[in-house]
Amino acid sequence: MKRTLVCLLAFLAMLQLMFESGQSLTCTEVNKSVLPCVSYLTGGVDKPAPECCAGVLQLKLVATTTELKRMACNCIKQAASHYSNLKDSAISDLPSKCGTTISFSVSRNTNCNK
Repeated sequence: MKRTLVCLLAFLAMLQLMFESGQSLTCTEVNKSVLPCVSYLTGGVDKPAPECCAGVLQLKLVATTTELKRMACNCIKQAASHYSNLKDSAISDLPSKCGTTISFSVSRNTNCNK
């Protein structure tokens, strides 16, 4: 029961943030969502941590418009450029590993403006 309540409160807080921010997305927010994923994306672990998947799901819920998807894509691409050992296949497989899909693909070579 406590876990359900915590999840519900976290979801409501995220919705509030989404609407208070005027449907904008910053790279800081995106980086916070994907930072727990670095050990998976660099091959350090075989599967993403629960906090990583929570960040992926949050990003999916926030990036709902074409503009926000482009922003998220560019932020992830920018963050990925700081890690030479990130695997592009791990980045693109991350949503499915977390049990979801996102409607934009990301790798170092992705053109986020298409």
